[in-house]
Amino acid sequence: MRQILRIVSQGAVRRPRRSHATDWQFRRQDTRGKMNLTNERFQLGMATEWWVTHRDVKPIRGAIIRAFLDHWLPVVEGAIRANKRSGHSPANWDQLAGALDRNFASLWRAKNGKVKLSWYDAELLAETLGLRIEQMTPTRRQWLPAATRYVCGSEVSDRDATAYALYRMSGAKKFNPHFDALALEQVREALPGFLDADGVANAVAQVAERVGQALQAADQH
Repeated sequence: MRQILRIVSQGAVRRPRRSHATDWQFRRQDTRGKMNLTNERFQLGMATEWWVTHRDVKPIRGAIIRAFLDHWLPVVEGAIRANKRSGHSPANWDQLAGALDRNFASLWRAKNGKVKLSWYDAELLAETLGLRIEQMTPTRRQWLPAATRYVCGSEVSDRDATAYALYRMSGAKKFNPHFDALALEQVREALPGFLDADGVANAVAQVAERVGQALQAADQH
């Protein structure tokens, strides 16, 4: 999952020059079968800002928590190791809990992704460890691809989850079965491994359908 963070933290995506066609009809080139861009799962995965509408639904909430954890936990552990090497405190999680005047079990739950780290706790952690709050909080370009991957599970690669997330954040038009040609080109330029817009569209469509399937399952519980 850290590969996602490296991909999306390389800077802003350059906007390509406008082509004659601003909308792009998805050409079904997926050898695993035709993609139905009008089915309910695809529509749900493309039109729903699930990271907002479903953020308190258990499976989605867990995916978002884990995506944030992937960012802040290495930062905190790195600061703890640095303190240990230099002989400063806190040099372990027990000392950190004491410095924060927090029950260790509560801190353990956040450390293990059982509960979300609040903004207040992130600020306290940063202050206690001599960090900037910005180091504790990922941008949406960092955490949304990771959350997408956790929502979809092993059926979706890091690259495809990132392509989907970047496309959703690009301001692309939401009507189907058309994709926004400019947004596809933005994603293609941002990610290695895609030869053309067809490949990007295919990846986005597959991830959207898998996200929609996860949302349908979450709504049934």
